[in-house]
Amino acid sequence: MKQQEENKLDKLPEKLEEHLHELGEESKVALLDYILTVGITIDDGFIVFFSYGSNMNEEDFEKEMREAKRTLNSTLDESRLKLIKPRKRVLEGFKRTLGNRSIYHGAAFSICPDANSRVEGICHDIYISSLPVFLKKEAMLSKNPNYRIIKTEVKDENQSVLTLLGVKPKRLMDIEEKDRPKALDYVKKSIDGAERFSVDHSDMDKVANYLSGKKAVSLNQRHKLPRNKRGSK
Repeated sequence: MKQQEENKLDKLPEKLEEHLHELGEESKVALLDYILTVGITIDDGFIVFFSYGSNMNEEDFEKEMREAKRTLNSTLDESRLKLIKPRKRVLEGFKRTLGNRSIYHGAAFSICPDANSRVEGICHDIYISSLPVFLKKEAMLSKNPNYRIIKTEVKDENQSVLTLLGVKPKRLMDIEEKDRPKALDYVKKSIDGAERFSVDHSDMDKVANYLSGKKAVSLNQRHKLPRNKRGSK
């Protein structure tokens, strides 16, 4: 089994390989499976990613990518810090919730399996050469990440896509008072991004109302949902 893993690593683009060991095991397996299934073998190949939170906000996405680039001392070209070919898409069989831990945002959106639900968001391309910076932005290059990478299918995409699934649940009602302003700011940024792509954000509106104290909302958050250290999705 270890030999098979090493053989797979030999086929990976060099710029990704140097960071792969920093990913959690489940995320690493999903990423390897995706790259080898799609057949990406060069640094300029790209993966397709489904985002459903503040990553839909182009200005916020670029700002956080720039910060991650500085942290990694990366020489990544500026043009690759932007959302590339963003398009509205729908992920069936999942539900979006503000239910994942986030030190940076107070709380963050995640998705959880729900056969009767769907999540509107965007798909966008991430070049392999950009992937370490993106993963750093999402706090995935850490010993204890709040998300893991999963491979899934999205309507109107001709290949599988990757997305982030929260693994550290935090109920909306458990967000501390001191964290509510930054959680609300994060949700508003997500709503702004959703509007630009005509993505339905009625669920986000309910969360924003709850956080701002405008009215109580029924969010089915009795079950535990996923978290993030600083990730945006």
